[in-house]
Amino acid sequence: RRSVCGRFMIKLIISKHVSFGPELEVAKTLIDSCILRWSDGANENLKALIDRAFQTDKTGQINTGRVLELRRINIENDDEWDRAMKAIAEAIRTTGTKQYIRFYQTGSDGGKTPISLDIANV
Repeated sequence: RRSVCGRFMIKLIISKHVSFGPELEVAKTLIDSCILRWSDGANENLKALIDRAFQTDKTGQINTGRVLELRRINIENDDEWDRAMKAIAEAIRTTGTKQYIRFYQTGSDGGKTPISLDIANV
């Protein structure tokens, strides 16, 4: 929504919290099989790139962004990779949402500048 004068804008943003179900293990197994097939005789560092996507943090959680980034890789004509990407899609679970309100000011050049509201300093 924009203000009457058009200088200010408010956006309601809904952020989803995502986790993964047991299908993620199937995806990891399929991806590992692809890597073994593709990297026959190649450097082990290739496998390390994929393993990084499945690393857990200090609390044992997998970084959802890294795993979802694998789905953006366009690998054609490989049924096993396609099955792995489908398994990742099936593993995605929305565990909750959060709503945020963001404020922007429109500059003279038409660009939007975020307005930071630090309630603690008010």
